[in-house]
Amino acid sequence: MQMFKILRDKRISVLPYIIGASVSYLIGSMGFIATMYFNKILISYAEGTIENLSPMMMILFVLAVIFVQMVITNIFSNYLISKLTLKNYNHIVNSIFKKSTSMFIPDYEKLDKGKMINHYLVDANKAAVSIIGVIGVGIGLLITILAMLIINFITSFKVTLYSLVMFLPFIIVTRYGAKKLEETSTDFAKENDFAISKIKNYCMNKESIALSGKDDYFVSDFNESMDSLRDKKAKNIFWQKIAYEMPTVIINLTPIVILLIAAMIIKDNNLRFSQIYFISSLMTFIYEPLGQLVVLLTKWQESIPYIKRLLEFLDTDSKAEESFDNIFSEDKGFLKGTANMYQIDGKKLYKLDLELPEKGFFVF
Repeated sequence: MQMFKILRDKRISVLPYIIGASVSYLIGSMGFIATMYFNKILISYAEGTIENLSPMMMILFVLAVIFVQMVITNIFSNYLISKLTLKNYNHIVNSIFKKSTSMFIPDYEKLDKGKMINHYLVDANKAAVSIIGVIGVGIGLLITILAMLIINFITSFKVTLYSLVMFLPFIIVTRYGAKKLEETSTDFAKENDFAISKIKNYCMNKESIALSGKDDYFVSDFNESMDSLRDKKAKNIFWQKIAYEMPTVIINLTPIVILLIAAMIIKDNNLRFSQIYFISSLMTFIYEPLGQLVVLLTKWQESIPYIKRLLEFLDTDSKAEESFDNIFSEDKGFLKGTANMYQIDGKKLYKLDLELPEKGFFVF
C-alpha cells in the first residue's frame, strides 16, 4: 500500500522512468534465457539428438551467447537502469529545491540544516535507487520469474514442483534480515543527521571555539559523535550482509538440489541430460531473480526511513499567513491596520498598512 502511494507521488516518482527500468530488465532477462537455450542445443548435439549442426553453426552459437550475454544483458540493460536512476534522482533534488524556495523564510529557518543537507545528498539518492531499482526492476523480476516457472512446468512438471521447496528458506531468512535492516537504517539516519549538524556548527563557529579555550572538550565531543555514528553504521552493514548474502548461498545450493531430485525421478520421466540441464539452469535463474527480488525488497525496507524523512519535508506546511501575522503582532509594538498577502504566479506579494513605534530600526 505504501509502495503504491509513493508511486503516485509525482514529486519523487516518474512513471516513464519506472516502466523503462522494467523493460530494460526484461531485455536483459531475454538475453539470459537465450543463452541457456543455446547451451541446451549444444548439449543435445553432443547427445546425438540433433544431427544437422555443422561446426560453423556451433561457432555461431558460441558467438551468439557471448554477444547476447555481454552486450545486451551486462551493458545495455544495466546502463539504461543506471541512467534512469540518475534522472529520477535529479527529479527528486529539483522537488526538494522547489519546496525549499517556496517556503516562508521564518518556517525555513526553523529547519535543521544538517537534515536539509542529508535530504539532498542521502535521502534523494536512496529514494531514487529504491523507486527505479526496486519498483521498476522488481516489476521486471516478477514477470521473469513467472515466465521461467511456466517454461519449467512445460518441460517437467514434477521436477519443477519438487524444486520449489527451496522457496521456504528464502522467506524465513530474508524476512527477518529485512526487518532488522530497516531498524538499523532508521538509527543510522538519525545519527547521521546529528553528526552532520554538529560538523556544520563546528565549521561555522570555529572562531568562537578557539576563543573559548575549550578545544579539548569539542574534540572529545566530536570523537564521541563519530564513534556513535561508526557503531550505528557497523550494525547496519552487518544486517546488510545477512539480508543480501544469504539468498546467494541458497541460489548456489539450488542446482545441486535440482540434480538430486531429477536423479531420483529421471527413470519415471525419461528425461535427457539436456532437459535436466535446461531445468536446472532455468530453476537457478528463477531463484536468482527471486534472490534479487528479495534483495530489492530488503533494500526497500532499508530505504523506507529515508523516503519517510523526505516526504515529511516535502509535506511540510509552511503557514505563511500565520507567520506573517505573528511578525506584526501588537505585543511586539506594531499597531496593525491591514496586512494582506497575495499569491501571484507562485510569488508572495505583501500589502501593508502598519503604524510603527516611534523608536526602533525596522527592515522590510
